[in-house]
Amino acid sequence: MKPKQNVIFKNWIQRCPRRAMVGFHVPDYDQIPDYNALKKELAIADILEHVEPREFVRALKRAHIQAFWFYSKCHYGNAYYPSQVGHVHSALKGRDLFGELVEACLTEGIVPLGVYEFNDLRMSKDHPDWCHQIPNHPGFGKVDVTDALQGASVAGPCLNGPYGEFVIEQTREVLKQYPIQGYYVDFLGLFGFDKWICPYCNAKLKKILGREFPGTANLNHDEYVKYVLWQLGENDAYAQRLRKVIKDLRPEVVFTHNFFGLLGAGNMHWFETASRNCDFLTKDIFQLSAGFLPMSWKLRTLAAGGRQRPAEALLDSMSCVERDYATPKALDGYNAELWTARSLNVATCASIVINLDGTYDQRILALIERLMQEHEAYEPWLIDMEPVANVGLVRSSRSLTFRPSSWTDSPNLQRQCHQYELDGWAQVLVAAHQLWDMVDESQITPDYLKRFKTLILPNVSCMDSQAMQVIDDYVKAGGTVIATGNTALFDQEGNPQSDFQLASMFGAHFVTDQNPEAIHLILEEPSLAAEL
Repeated sequence: MKPKQNVIFKNWIQRCPRRAMVGFHVPDYDQIPDYNALKKELAIADILEHVEPREFVRALKRAHIQAFWFYSKCHYGNAYYPSQVGHVHSALKGRDLFGELVEACLTEGIVPLGVYEFNDLRMSKDHPDWCHQIPNHPGFGKVDVTDALQGASVAGPCLNGPYGEFVIEQTREVLKQYPIQGYYVDFLGLFGFDKWICPYCNAKLKKILGREFPGTANLNHDEYVKYVLWQLGENDAYAQRLRKVIKDLRPEVVFTHNFFGLLGAGNMHWFETASRNCDFLTKDIFQLSAGFLPMSWKLRTLAAGGRQRPAEALLDSMSCVERDYATPKALDGYNAELWTARSLNVATCASIVINLDGTYDQRILALIERLMQEHEAYEPWLIDMEPVANVGLVRSSRSLTFRPSSWTDSPNLQRQCHQYELDGWAQVLVAAHQLWDMVDESQITPDYLKRFKTLILPNVSCMDSQAMQVIDDYVKAGGTVIATGNTALFDQEGNPQSDFQLASMFGAHFVTDQNPEAIHLILEEPSLAAEL
């Protein structure tokens, strides 16, 4: 199958907001060695025996799906096409499942989109030398980190080693053979953060730290900042390289990856880098695990980033609570999620999981069909919307990552204080029916802030001088700023300052830090106060 541009897919990002993704996370026989015995005992089908790409895509068409994401390789490390460089799922017995799905999409007029799982469980056995090693020593930092055999377990594959080239080669295979219009990479990043052994990463990191990586527990604050920025830089550089490979081969193919920066992970892509290396931002949002409130600010963050609009959110059709991928979501709850996304100009991606035998849950697809049909009727009024907001709520990855753990007695609490206040402000803004939007710290620029009458800084403790100057000018031009907690008490790398760096603007100065673990409530109303 030769790649070719199809006119029906022109501007599909803007014109196809009803999307679906299938979870082809199917282990091969060697990864579940007891399966053949169970098959005989329970009289169950072979792995992927009942997979029917054409029937499945026809069902998606009936469910009003316009664009379809499906896997070329899953996190088990199994390719669903005849790869020449990686392990092909043996249950396919020579079938090109990925190619059959592409053909079915072309037949039904659905945009075919490829998903590549960067994490690869097969690599720990097939190529352990390509993976990070996790030391099994409580006193990590005292062991010889150059010796990967010194009591270590194998972790995920490293993008800085041969696995990075392996991913590039499989990407080239797919792009050259199949006319997909999008390439989505899940879990794109370095694996291992707190402690690891890796010759490929250490060779690079040693130039930054001046020594072998001893684990984050053994880094001082300055070293920790350098380490986090190094990890971000490595992830960003690889994402940009992968994007260039794709664009050089097929300029029309859209590149994106799962934006894990929304989880506050210090070592994953931040908003600024993800916006630069993705054509649009996307993320799987497990609403029932996180709640509606985080979903609201996460959707707003996605909508504000990327090179193109709209963004996309994978709003799972299953409950996903405690890894439950079999129970369809409640109709009203799922409908609320989808409408929240569409009202913020975020395309919605439904999800469905393939069973081991290749079948899928018809109830989940029926739920998707019902809701997508309802949304289709309103689509003329939902395309190309522009955000309308007069309140901006700032989220700072630097404040989440770089505020020193020694600042309070509770290391876990100090990392969350910015996030807790952001969640609280989001709840206030939703309850007050305000028109609000998220502002990443990288978006604090004169042009971007012109959108807002009010800017809220919820304990944005780490700020750089350029952002503070922009905020000062914003206030002088008539804007209103609300700041809480220790906003601007640290520089951009988490170094404490003697006073709030916005003290002159607010006319308020730092005296001493409050105890964030102590909350005092005093009832002053006589009728409510207890008698002494």
